[in-house]
Amino acid sequence: SPKPVPQNEVSSSKEPEDEIIEPAAYPGSNVRDRRPNEAIGRFSGGMFFNEGELVENTFALELYFASRSYVADPLFLEYGLAYGIESSWANEKDYKYDAMSHSLQLPILLGASIGRDFGADVYVGPYLDFTVASKSEMEILGEKSVTILRDLEDYNRFQLGLKIGAEFGFDVFSIGVNFSIGLTSRYKGTDPSGSKLMFYLAF
Repeated sequence: SPKPVPQNEVSSSKEPEDEIIEPAAYPGSNVRDRRPNEAIGRFSGGMFFNEGELVENTFALELYFASRSYVADPLFLEYGLAYGIESSWANEKDYKYDAMSHSLQLPILLGASIGRDFGADVYVGPYLDFTVASKSEMEILGEKSVTILRDLEDYNRFQLGLKIGAEFGFDVFSIGVNFSIGLTSRYKGTDPSGSKLMFYLAF
């Protein structure tokens, strides 16, 4: 008769556990938790340019929220809404000037993730800018005047432009730079204007 098999020699079949696959980073990104769709927020600060030269005594702040979709590796489409504040001033002996405007911007950007050892994105696309409100105060030889947006008959609230930028990603945040070029004029009968160089922190 066959000998009994010792209990410690009984073979037991055990189904293999499901393999855990970590989410892979998109090409060019070291951020491992990215998804095909993601929300983006940016806080920017920058300066104005006119005819290729930096305009002194100007500054711009911008808060931007967007949605990014990876349509095909490594390409993505990004669209969102930005709220911006622009300021300019002058303080001379016989002339003082202080102006501030508020605007909303709708960009549509096409970009790509590049690089293997670091997260980097480049993007380009059009935007539509709308001036919500503005106010300027001027003093010449002691005489003061105040101008608000509805007083500017030749001012165009809408402006179409082009945005070009690059962003470098880390685990929880990114830093970047973009350049906005105004393609239409702000004032009737004038050349296109409104170029800005912005540096930003993204999260």
